[in-house]
Amino acid sequence: YYPNDNLIIVSGDSGIYKSIDLGQNWTQVYNASNGTAIYELYFRDNMNGWSVGDKGLLLKTVDGGNTWTTVNSGTNKYLNGIYFTSSSNGFIVGDSNVALKTIDGGNTWTDLSPVSSNSNNYDISFSSKTDGWIVGSDGGVFKTSDAGLNWTKVSIGTSDVLTGVSFVDSLEGWIYGVGGL
Repeated sequence: YYPNDNLIIVSGDSGIYKSIDLGQNWTQVYNASNGTAIYELYFRDNMNGWSVGDKGLLLKTVDGGNTWTTVNSGTNKYLNGIYFTSSSNGFIVGDSNVALKTIDGGNTWTDLSPVSSNSNNYDISFSSKTDGWIVGSDGGVFKTSDAGLNWTKVSIGTSDVLTGVSFVDSLEGWIYGVGGL
């Protein structure tokens, strides 16, 4: 996460790190001491952010990443992607076809599974409050036009593992994955 000219926040196998001098020096702001990997950071704005990882790990910050608190995700599955469409509504995707939704700012999460036929869901993105995409294993792409109530498979002609998705509007977006896709 890179919100301004000096601040960088990154995550990985050992925790979350923050630099306020464009990467010259780093401070660990969350220690994943039990070996839990952290897969994605997501910030709604400069103060409010989320992180997901192994074993159902869900973390939240309300102070720009200085401190992180654990939130109950309701699962012990690996969580790979997170996206909020507003301060209240958010989604998490993960291994074993996990898909979760919150309507209360992340205080509680509802299981939407299964929303796809992917073995594992790796990323989620929305271009509006209603239009969103999930990508994952087996070349699976799934789209919603009703804020996650229903998901429809979209064929893009690959069976490769898809690891990322980002849409700027309902027509223009990027999907990427392994094997050069």
